[in-house]
Amino acid sequence: MARAVDAWNAACDAGADGDFGRRPETMMPLRRAPYYLAEVWPLVINTQGGPAHDPQQRVLDVHGQPIAGLYAAGELGSVFGHVYMAGGNLAECLVGGRHAAEHLAWRRERCPS
Repeated sequence: MARAVDAWNAACDAGADGDFGRRPETMMPLRRAPYYLAEVWPLVINTQGGPAHDPQQRVLDVHGQPIAGLYAAGELGSVFGHVYMAGGNLAECLVGGRHAAEHLAWRRERCPS
């Protein structure tokens, strides 16, 4: 661990992160011990529920009508409802976001303000 801290501090002093390409203003040296270490793993986190939306991703009001200019994407008002989907919601984030963007672009072409 000492080598890793020394390498990080040297990168901070040089203002260049050769390992991960961080911008210098985001780098802070570790000068004072004690240091603590924990092994971490990437995880997929989920939320369930959220506002109802239509197939164009428009958020619906309590009467089932679209709220002008308000769109949902990803886990916000998931098409899967309250079912825990693990990695399945990653695709929903991409697909839902694209549907929302396409619908908004289509509306702006046809209904400029």
